[in-house]
Amino acid sequence: MTTLNGSVHARRCYDKLVTGNIIFRKRIEQIGEFTPDLARRYGLTGPVLRGTGIPYDIRRAEPYSVYPEFDFEIPTETSGDCMASLSGTGA
Repeated sequence: MTTLNGSVHARRCYDKLVTGNIIFRKRIEQIGEFTPDLARRYGLTGPVLRGTGIPYDIRRAEPYSVYPEFDFEIPTETSGDCMASLSGTGA
């Protein structure tokens, strides 16, 4: 249980120091924007693709290792910018 509590604390600190930091946000919001169509044409994958609203995750599409045993939702965002890519990680 200590590890879980530590993870929750670390997540809160991360949110406050990074994603909640106005300077950081100004540097990544509305930067590097992709539309879903452009993301497909460029062959983007992972968090950048999910940041455009496309719910594709290789662990779900072609499960390997222990992933078939997990039931998880694919996190997506729709703005297509760097902040959406960060959010698309599930972070």
